[in-house]
Amino acid sequence: AFRLEIPVDLRGRVPLNILEFLAATVAIWIDIHEEGTPLECYLCQGDSTTAAGWMSKSNFNDVNPAHMEATRKLASILLHSEGLLYSQWFPGIENVVADVLSRDFHIPDDKLISLLSSLVPQQIPPLFHISPVPKEIYSWVISLLRKQPSTKQSPKEPQRSKLLRGRDGRSILHPSASAT
Repeated sequence: AFRLEIPVDLRGRVPLNILEFLAATVAIWIDIHEEGTPLECYLCQGDSTTAAGWMSKSNFNDVNPAHMEATRKLASILLHSEGLLYSQWFPGIENVVADVLSRDFHIPDDKLISLLSSLVPQQIPPLFHISPVPKEIYSWVISLLRKQPSTKQSPKEPQRSKLLRGRDGRSILHPSASAT
């Protein structure tokens, strides 16, 4: 996994679906960077149906230059590594890890890994770790966002995830015997 906090002045420059697509592209790029030897296939999972669809087809309109540049970068990365891409969508309610990684920058990595391991162990693979984003990748993402027109709206403060609220405990309420 990785964490990349978007600077305040660059927030809101691209739609959320494009950020989701960028995150998938960066995740694959970091995997290739860390592995050294490219893998045959890269699994890309996400809760954005749009971004997942973009991973498996390229017949979209050239409406957003950031989207086109990110798509070309992903294609370049995959062609260079000679790897295949397998895209998989899953419901957003199950996207706890990605939500936490993209929203809870106030939690240090080691504490975050511990929390995720205890609260959503089914989503944490055995060798799970949070990789630093290499300078080349960080620079590319920031450069891409800087090229986009700034918005006239004030950037929204990202909402923190619900992770620190913990798990729901056992209900202490007993159903009423009343018919109403």
